[in-house]
Amino acid sequence: MSPAYRSLLLSCLLFLASAQEPDLSSLMGGMGGMGGMGGGDMGGMGDMMGGMGGMGGMGGMGGMGGGPPPKPEPRMEDVPLIQCAACKATVRRAFHVAKTLRAGGKGASEMSLLTAIAPLCDTSAEAGEWLHDYDMQEQTDGTVALKRMSSHGECGVECIGPRHLCGVECATAGAACQRVLDDVDSELAEKLFGDAYSSHDTLVAEVCGSPTAGAGLAKLSGNCGQPQPVAPPNRPVGEEFLRRAKEAPPPPPEKKKAKKKKKKKKKKETSADKSEL
Repeated sequence: MSPAYRSLLLSCLLFLASAQEPDLSSLMGGMGGMGGMGGGDMGGMGDMMGGMGGMGGMGGMGGMGGGPPPKPEPRMEDVPLIQCAACKATVRRAFHVAKTLRAGGKGASEMSLLTAIAPLCDTSAEAGEWLHDYDMQEQTDGTVALKRMSSHGECGVECIGPRHLCGVECATAGAACQRVLDDVDSELAEKLFGDAYSSHDTLVAEVCGSPTAGAGLAKLSGNCGQPQPVAPPNRPVGEEFLRRAKEAPPPPPEKKKAKKKKKKKKKKETSADKSEL
């Protein structure tokens, strides 16, 4: 084997090892060692490298698989279709967070409320897990409803859809939620700090709007003061709601067997003992 071919082969092996981290020793063993390839085999190696079109012919190292599934991206053209429903859900959730904060005895300053509601729309954070329970459902009139399901759902955990729509609806709901906070987070925190609302209904109408009162504080496309937009006829149908698998309950703790106390046997009186009495 010429030094040039040996250097080329070692470079390829080191590149593969750094990208995929295989067991290099087993790889070398399976090849029968460098010496076992022989001079004649290098011609075949040249043909193989040519047929692969270099490393680029492999479709990139990412094409070899093994990496995590891509993070789901929201379908932004769908956001106005669910903006009103997402605004209502976001305000209701913020109201619940503020109520919980006060009940916990923690300081409920305007700044603390603003900090508490900031991560509500991040579907990858614990504070945004509530969005996992919502599903976008196509209606017969062409509109799209955002409905809360009776069970927890998954949100982009793994790519399983036939069109790789994994978590797209969840991410879209998160984007619609984030648009609300980007527009009115300070005003919302101020209203929550005032604690002038006995229920969330009045607050929802003020922030999101209504058909009778018009647009609320969040003057977004698709707000509740406007007629609900209809989806275009060529809009692809979304993925089915993926229910979260129930976790198996932990096994019950093993009961420790109580040690039985040995009863002391009373010593029987003998006839000699009785005679002494």
